[in-house]
Amino acid sequence: MMDQTHEVQITANKETQSKRTFRVLEIFGEPINKGGQQSFVLYALENMDLSNITVDLFTPYYANNLQLIGFIKAHGGKVIANDLPFIPGKSRRNIIPVLKDALQREKYDAVHIHSGSITALAYSAREAYRAGVKKIIVHSHSSGESGSIKHDLIKLYSAPILSKNATHYCACSNEAAEWEFPRNVWKKVQIINNGIDPDHFAYDVYKRKEMRKKYEIENETVVLGHVGRFSREKNQGFLVELLKNYLAKHPDERIKLLLMGEGDNKQDAKKKAHRYGLDEYIAFPEDYDKVAEFMQMIDIFLVPSLYEGLSLVALEAQASGLPVIASNGLPQRVKVTDNMEFIALDNINAWCEAIEKHKSDKRIDNRSIIKKAGFDIKDTARAIQEIYISG
Repeated sequence: MMDQTHEVQITANKETQSKRTFRVLEIFGEPINKGGQQSFVLYALENMDLSNITVDLFTPYYANNLQLIGFIKAHGGKVIANDLPFIPGKSRRNIIPVLKDALQREKYDAVHIHSGSITALAYSAREAYRAGVKKIIVHSHSSGESGSIKHDLIKLYSAPILSKNATHYCACSNEAAEWEFPRNVWKKVQIINNGIDPDHFAYDVYKRKEMRKKYEIENETVVLGHVGRFSREKNQGFLVELLKNYLAKHPDERIKLLLMGEGDNKQDAKKKAHRYGLDEYIAFPEDYDKVAEFMQMIDIFLVPSLYEGLSLVALEAQASGLPVIASNGLPQRVKVTDNMEFIALDNINAWCEAIEKHKSDKRIDNRSIIKKAGFDIKDTARAIQEIYISG
């Protein structure tokens, strides 16, 4: 029989732990904008029990995701943005002083580091280790194109830093883990599903009518939709080419392409559309915080990415019951329903045929399938919270 004094002590320890406030810093190696990493963190925190957790945000760059910022501040956290110039592909060593300063000013029980940059993950993990943070979580949300000598050299340089300084390795897929983490930690990686709230994206015929009216789109018009940051890897220029090819085959089709997002390449996509004479067929909605409503008014969702760690929007589109046509740059595990297919980017005719095939598809209620597949955000939030407060 357990000693009664020892049993009382264990109970007291549990009560003390439950009342203790854990301090967590979410570190972003990119600006805190409206990208997939930021959405992942927001969704997870919204569905997490934060009664004994205080969360701060950090970025070396700018922060303009008002939804995430507002949530953090409403729950007692703060946002640390340093406004350094963000130049993708350049050295990330300039983030070290500002991160070091933030970690010295505040004491955190855990840091959760998110970045598509391996060196940003590595430098952040090392500074957290030097600051005495006990739990250092590095999280890979992205993959990339194989065969890059630059990537291989960066990964080789960063491998010992990540191996020595991080305590936990998380990724949204095996592809994302293998892209950013050294081989000697692959067995330690915990795959954390990019969960969503399937009910939030459920099809609503009344909302569809409302959104189409707002954007002056007739009911008979076939609407192709895409959501994503305008960047090289998201490959929105392909969708402009696709629409040009489709209209050449179906010149009398009532069709519209809606591209939602922001980013450095947005003007390039607009100029390309204008050059092809497609201005009346393409629109760029800016209701960035209303992705679920946006999906109601479209008929086919398109994801032409060169590569993805997983793709939250592909899951959201499936939850909305939409047919999804995606490139082979997405991992196979993102396909959790029957209404998603993969087509190679070098076969634009097959993309045109798929649009013709699916343009009249009826919406499907996939919510239970997505939950059963493990992509419910509530399960994701519980998994992350367990990492934060365990041990």
